[in-house]
Order: sequence, then structure tokens, then C-alpha cells
Amino acid sequence: MLTAGEMLFDRRLEEKLTFTQVSELTKIPLTSLKALEKNQFDELPAYPFLKGMVQNYAKALNLDPVKVVAAFKRDFDRRQKKINPVILNKSLGPTPLTRWLEKPQTLFLAGIILLAGLVGWSLWRVYQPPRLTVEAPVDGQTAISPVEVKGKTDRDASLSLNGITTNLESDGSFTTQFSAEPGTVELTLRSVSRRQKTSEVKITVTIIQ
Repeated sequence: MLTAGEMLFDRRLEEKLTFTQVSELTKIPLTSLKALEKNQFDELPAYPFLKGMVQNYAKALNLDPVKVVAAFKRDFDRRQKKINPVILNKSLGPTPLTRWLEKPQTLFLAGIILLAGLVGWSLWRVYQPPRLTVEAPVDGQTAISPVEVKGKTDRDASLSLNGITTNLESDGSFTTQFSAEPGTVELTLRSVSRRQKTSEVKITVTIIQ
């Protein structure tokens, strides 16, 4: 059974995103992203903030946040069961920090901060250009016409190839073909969001026949 960290790691590789790109999308520090993927909870914030961090990361990778958070809670609870006996042997009662974290006011404040973060991230994401990745062809590639063009963009964006609209699958992926006479041609893929934010990728291909 995959851990939350493994789910995030596998999907990030599928999306071909670096930690820097994910950090820009989620506003989560690079060190925290790396620790999440390795399930190193000791290096991360307290549980309420950590749970929100997992949700943000999952949403940024188009994963089901409920499923990822459930896996995270399972992993976190297992870890707690291992370290709680040690903690109980060393302490006769709750520490001041523990008592502070258990206060309703603290949980309410944490919820407000988390909600504000989620709203801020959502607004930031709305006004960003759509993501656009091209899997094939590779820039500078030699190919035979028709050339298969594959990639992925935001599922609610509109995509065009050299000015011609291209259909998207429900997840934002696309596969189309481009025909041309022998010679060097430039493929221009343009993705436009609902708010008219644009991402563009240009690829040069040499047609040999």
C-alpha cells in the first residue's frame, strides 16, 4: 500500500514537475516538499498545518486530496503509536506547548490560517497561465509526416496548434497530428485559460518525407 509521500512522488514524476515548480504552485518550501515525499514528519509543522500542506500538494498534482490525506493520516498515526510510549515514559503530563495546541482557540486560529492559505492559493492559481507540457515531438527532432503531437495542459483551457484548435481529453491531455512538406517547420502550441492567460511552447521539427 502506497504511502502519501510515495503517491505525491510518483505523480510529480508523471507530471514531470520539479520541486521548484511545485513550490511555486503551492507556496510550500522546497525542504517541506522533500520531507513530505519521504514521510519525514519530524521535519514538518504541527499536524493541522501539515494536513493542509498535504491537501495543497495533492491538488497541485491533480490527485484526489481525500485519498492522499487518508493515506497521510494512516502513516502519521502509525508513527505516533511508535513514539508515544517513549514520550509517556519521559513525561508525567502534557507540556505547556501541548496544552496550548489543545486549546479550542488554537485550533480555530489554525483553521482560519489554513482557510486563508487555501483561498490565497486558489486565487493565485486562477490568475496564473495554464500549465503546458509537450511530450512529443522533441525540439530539433527529425520525423516523418504526419507528426504525432502529444502533451498536457489545464483541463479547462483551450489549446491550438499553429492556430488550429486541438481537442483536449477530460484530464487536459491531448494527441493530434501535424502534416507538412519535407523541410524544417515550427510547431506552436498555445494554451489559453478562461481568464485569457496564455502559455506557449514552440518546437522545431525537420520533416524528412
